[in-house]
Amino acid sequence: ALPTRKPGLLAAAMLSVVALIPIFWSVHVRATFALETCVPASLSIYRQQYQMARFVRDELGPHPRIAANDIGCLAFYTDAHVLDAFGLGSNAVTGLRRERRYSPATLDSLLRAGRITAVLVYRSWFTDARASGGTALPGTLHSAGTMHIADNHGCADSTVEFLGTTPAAADSLAKALGLSISRLRWMT
Repeated sequence: ALPTRKPGLLAAAMLSVVALIPIFWSVHVRATFALETCVPASLSIYRQQYQMARFVRDELGPHPRIAANDIGCLAFYTDAHVLDAFGLGSNAVTGLRRERRYSPATLDSLLRAGRITAVLVYRSWFTDARASGGTALPGTLHSAGTMHIADNHGCADSTVEFLGTTPAAADSLAKALGLSISRLRWMT
């Protein structure tokens, strides 16, 4: 004898399949987006952040004292003392930002107190009042050069500025930048 069909079972199964289609479609769309953005974003991080870390590690000597506002690779791949000029990784900056006392003068004081010689920052983070809390860079810094990546997909800005805290530090930094450009692959 053939098994008897239950009248609502087929309808319930079909309804379940139809209900799952949006979920599977959502997963497909998200996976496609992740694959399309992950590789270019990773390449941007390599071309900028990792190359900055290589520069600091290879050109600034042992245990350099630097400030930056995107510190991940710098803190991970180098033995540098890193002051986070944005504040997520430095309690002093975080406290000043929370108290709304972070300013070019207080940043300059932190740079001096920490004996920082090199500053590697996205200047845009210090000119956009929403991003920096209205804080500009101290006027006491001296430009040594910039690093720009084209076709940026994963970094907060395409251009990093290298600054010295003294004219001599800026000159030294500029020379190191000039020597390292041929060895680093940050322009490709």
